[in-house]
Amino acid sequence: MKLMFLGTASGLPTHDRFSQTVVLEIDKTLHLIDVGDAASSLLAQSKLNHQSIRSIVVSHMHADHHAGLAQVLKTSMHLKKDSDLKIVLPSEGINAVVGFLEACYLPLEWLKYPVEMIPIGDEEIVIRDNLTMNAYPNTHLLGLKGRSFRRLDEMNWQFQSYSFVINAQGRRIVYSGNLRGKLAEIDELIDQNTILITEMAHLRIDEMLDVISQRKPKHVYITHFYPYLDMDDVKQKITDSSFGEAITLTWDGMVVEL
Repeated sequence: MKLMFLGTASGLPTHDRFSQTVVLEIDKTLHLIDVGDAASSLLAQSKLNHQSIRSIVVSHMHADHHAGLAQVLKTSMHLKKDSDLKIVLPSEGINAVVGFLEACYLPLEWLKYPVEMIPIGDEEIVIRDNLTMNAYPNTHLLGLKGRSFRRLDEMNWQFQSYSFVINAQGRRIVYSGNLRGKLAEIDELIDQNTILITEMAHLRIDEMLDVISQRKPKHVYITHFYPYLDMDDVKQKITDSSFGEAITLTWDGMVVEL
């Protein structure tokens, strides 16, 4: 089983980081966790077969986490994918995604492979026998409520944003998604058996290290880097911490054997 960090930027891509795209490979099947705008090209660049994609998870409806979805679906069609695909996403986004695909002359029935849209809810989501996930709401989008009151009557906004506990071949992976300033928001999901994938765009390294020192996850992979982050400061604080050896700052194209 492999973790592949194809894109590690925040909502602001840079010359050396594309928007967030994470891939979990299990028994030659691919499972995408958020699909940034370059996802299809990054898959091709990494020589990953679109036909092997069996699931795509979207943590929330900010564009940098799903802007690559339509092209991944279209490329998969052109490459004659025939295996089924599960797309797991916030319920508030399903009609919008289906409508956008139709506006792109790409209705689901034209893809010629089975697609199941699964709204995120309270129940465990079974992707396959050895891959399940549970979603946990986080507060990432709630800060937008104050700006949104004049549009709530006309929009379908429900401010749905999620973190995930993924159980894959006996391993426990926690994917934070985007949070609202504190890793402590999901600290109860983290234990000593956890492989933690967390973001850096909205979190402070000091608070993050405090949570990590208390929960002691097996390993931490940090991604989703804001371009104006002081990376030297982040690296130094990780080096100075007692948990530094268990923390990895990811980069585009990084592959981890689990």
